[in-house]
Amino acid sequence: MKMKRLRMTTLTVLASAMVLLTSCLGEGGSETSLYGIAGVVESQPLTYKKVVRISDGSLIYSPGLDSDASIQPGDCCLIDMYIDYSVQNVEQLGYYAATISNYVDVDKWPTSSSTDSLKVRPNEQMIYDIPSLNFISNKLFVYSQHKEQTDQKNTYRLTYNPNEEVKEVDGYRIYNFYYSCQKVQDGKSPEITPYHVNAFDVEYVLKQIAQKEKALGNDKLSFKINYIKTINADSSFVKGATQRITWDVSSILGTSN
Repeated sequence: MKMKRLRMTTLTVLASAMVLLTSCLGEGGSETSLYGIAGVVESQPLTYKKVVRISDGSLIYSPGLDSDASIQPGDCCLIDMYIDYSVQNVEQLGYYAATISNYVDVDKWPTSSSTDSLKVRPNEQMIYDIPSLNFISNKLFVYSQHKEQTDQKNTYRLTYNPNEEVKEVDGYRIYNFYYSCQKVQDGKSPEITPYHVNAFDVEYVLKQIAQKEKALGNDKLSFKINYIKTINADSSFVKGATQRITWDVSSILGTSN
């Protein structure tokens, strides 16, 4: 099947937000189909083929990746794929051969340091929910939902204040990230409430935090993402936040201890 390049659509992103890769590939049967799986394109070191690294660390190869010159290492994406495990040679090749039926580009954004936490900016969009996160190759995939017009264009921010006091809650030192969305171009009727997926480069910030925690003798790093959930008539707002996310310091720093 030829790989299709798709623009980000409501249905595609909704599917991706609801699909969780809960087990390693190869478990549970001789073949599988997965939909809306987040990944980062890499160059496979043994063959130099373009592959997609997904959240469990597996590499996925499909000939369509190599034949599409617009797909480059470092790109972020969502893929629909079919894998037949009976024809795999992962130990020798280092990747799973798959049929990728759909490939969706995911926008990439920097993560910036800022003394601001949250504030209402021009054309600020209220975020209803952040139901899911994925961390792949130093990219943080953030799934968010808000009401907007059809074909509306937005810009997204993820910031971190390095001078903010880290507070301990239930025994965890929790760092705060701040996520926001602003409209940059009007859309058209009707209004919709889609899920959006955006990828943020968090390598520098997370490694900075991980080094702090390691210096304190901690082997875990915890954070949450804060966002504006409701904007009142006087421009005051109600804040929302994800649950605490905790990762191993060693996994961020790429060390075994």
